[in-house]
Amino acid sequence: MSDVALSLCAALTLCSCGNAGDTQNVPAVSVSTEESTAEVTTSAAASELSSADDVRRAVVERSLFSTGNKDRFRKVFAKAERGEEITVAYIGGSITAGYTLEPEECWAYLTHKWLCEKYPDAKINYVNAGISGTPSSLGLMRSYRDIVTPYGEPDIVFIDFSVNDDTSPLLLECYESLVRTVYDYSSEPAVALMFFRTSENHSCAAEHGMIGDTYGLPMISVTDALTWAIDEELMAWSDYSDDEAHPNVNGALLTAEMVEYMLECEAGDTVKGGIVKNIPSAAETAPLYGGSFTGMKMLEAKDMQPVSAGEFKLVPEKDITTYVSAFDSVYMRGNHDTDEGMTFELTFDDLFIVYQTAAKPSHGTAEIYVDGVLKGEARGKTSDGWYNPKTQLIMRGTGEPQKHTVTVKMKEGSEKANFFLFAFGYTE
Repeated sequence: MSDVALSLCAALTLCSCGNAGDTQNVPAVSVSTEESTAEVTTSAAASELSSADDVRRAVVERSLFSTGNKDRFRKVFAKAERGEEITVAYIGGSITAGYTLEPEECWAYLTHKWLCEKYPDAKINYVNAGISGTPSSLGLMRSYRDIVTPYGEPDIVFIDFSVNDDTSPLLLECYESLVRTVYDYSSEPAVALMFFRTSENHSCAAEHGMIGDTYGLPMISVTDALTWAIDEELMAWSDYSDDEAHPNVNGALLTAEMVEYMLECEAGDTVKGGIVKNIPSAAETAPLYGGSFTGMKMLEAKDMQPVSAGEFKLVPEKDITTYVSAFDSVYMRGNHDTDEGMTFELTFDDLFIVYQTAAKPSHGTAEIYVDGVLKGEARGKTSDGWYNPKTQLIMRGTGEPQKHTVTVKMKEGSEKANFFLFAFGYTE
């Protein structure tokens, strides 16, 4: 590996703009906007890069997957220029949450601080809704709680589930439904998609990128940029991450620069990738993989009003073993001789369940009945479980919501096992 490549990490400097109005400098990549329809030029060939700065710029430029339709971002920038209040939300998994990093070191926080530096007269709210080990199905059902409740409907939303999702039809539809849900907020937020990868090249970037193209969204592919740089021996995986997936300090800085570059392109005239579409509403756009889960709601344990709780007991999440704090309460079922189960009523069309899985023999399997008919099993004991919340489709609807009676009880053979119910997701 060349000396230029080895010095890449040293060239990445910490971005921190403090609160709005601070005067600390934040490194930014300048974007040429001389031609109103000029396409971003392809980064220089690896053999032409003579310095660490050249390498960094080339990697950053490679990350811009598409500028998409710029209208919504420009409206937000105009709002910030006027000194108004805006909210920037980030929803995803552990990469978004900043796993392994201090809160102020993650890429989301760094890009928020960059915006504060660029628009010192604006009040810019920061919402990090990243939760480790969770897919877009859970992101969809918790989206209102986690990105709308704090400050109201956001102005900018970054979405990333490219590593935590797989390419099954169900999760592709959940991801697209999340995009459609957020895009159609009445605040008309600017939505950008983020694509990451693991050291073993797992990523849903290609499939999620097709969804982004469908709605004309800006997209940043850390996946493409890293793969190119590593293949060209301009950097090593260890320059970006200390494990199989999560950016280290330098990786977070590099990712933040990629986002900053995209934001500069959105503000300027440079364009790249995809078809620039004028999408007034996601509801008016035919879905690529499906959108039947758009607007999914979440019924958390604390808000359930069971007709009968049976052997289940509502407890704070802090009272159970978990490594993911996605909920503040849980319905817990322990060792019991009876198996009445918990029953409640709910009006819905589609129904998902969220429960805990762990590689523990004490975790059992629950059966979920809808109107007395067995609709699915939720296996609490799994070989890959780590006390994490698992989301599972129980019933796909017909498009006509109806009032149903739902019962959760233990499967035969699991009567004395534990089961932890966090929530249900449902559409109306």
